Amino acid sequence: MKPQTDRQVRVNELMKAEIATALTRNDSGNQIVTKAMVSVTGIDVAPNLRNATVYVSTLNSSVDHADVIKALNSDAYLYQKALGRLRIKYIPKLKFVFDESYITAQSANERIRNLSGLDKEETSEVS
Repeated sequence: MKPQTDRQVRVNELMKAEIATALTRNDSGNQIVTKAMVSVTGIDVAPNLRNATVYVSTLNSSVDHADVIKALNSDAYLYQKALGRLRIKYIPKLKFVFDESYITAQSANERIRNLSGLDKEETSEVS
């Protein structure tokens, strides 16, 4: 994968801020999105700036991630409309994807805690 150009990085940051603002304002009015408390974790825009993948996570774990992604993708045009404020030649077509890095990091941290708990038990037995 090629590294992103400076322009892509700038557009990513501008889009991330604008989409996060639209989510905060609840532009879609979708109750699933509101209840899930969606956070934009990153954006990956294509080199031609025509398509962008928006990575999101939810703060409310009781809401199904698949439902949230389905709702966001069905209302993608509203978020694309919000991007109209940006001064860019093309407004990218948005595709929302659930960012699983937080869940992966949590499980890795839990495994590390479990291992360090085992180490503490072993050292207390030796003493």
